[in-house]
Amino acid sequence: MGIKSFDALTQGWIPVAMIDGSVRECGLLDFFDNAHVIKNILEPSPIVKYGILRLITAFAADALRPESTKDLLKLMDVGKFNIDSMKKYAEDCKKEMNSNCFDLFDEKYPFLQSAFNSDYDKVDNLKSVAFLFRDIPKATSHIHFVHKLEYEHAFSPSVCLRGLCALNVFALAGGQGYSTGINGAFPPWFVLVRKENLFKMILV
Repeated sequence: MGIKSFDALTQGWIPVAMIDGSVRECGLLDFFDNAHVIKNILEPSPIVKYGILRLITAFAADALRPESTKDLLKLMDVGKFNIDSMKKYAEDCKKEMNSNCFDLFDEKYPFLQSAFNSDYDKVDNLKSVAFLFRDIPKATSHIHFVHKLEYEHAFSPSVCLRGLCALNVFALAGGQGYSTGINGAFPPWFVLVRKENLFKMILV
């Protein structure tokens, strides 16, 4: 029986290194609850790592709604995220969408995806999971370091979720009908300010 649910809020998918040297995988709520003691995200692909941080920053910005530098400084002074605010935001999103929109396999609003549409999602249009990752060869790409054909790849839901975080930011044109990501054909420079923990890094 296939996997029918994967909740990005509560199930582990963000690999992190803690300040105490331990490593773990966090869901979104666990991440926000411990961001002040998380040192870094352990993701070898720079674009996937940035994609995860971008999602986390967007979640925090929408949940907390800071309107000025003064607001950010007040949040910084607290020293950690208010996990109750994050939980309330997540519940509000679910109520607004009338679904568990943070579930990777939700039928109405699957997290970071479009729902199944029988007019478009036909067998002839199926794509390999390899298309989630820029560094894995697929279609007419040359095979260099990864010696597999595109249909031979299989990834867990947690790994696929990481790939989805980067897809709309770093997608390249893939032939007729496949446009570039949200930044167009010439993506800008992305800059992350390193801090001693992820709480401060996200707020900065």
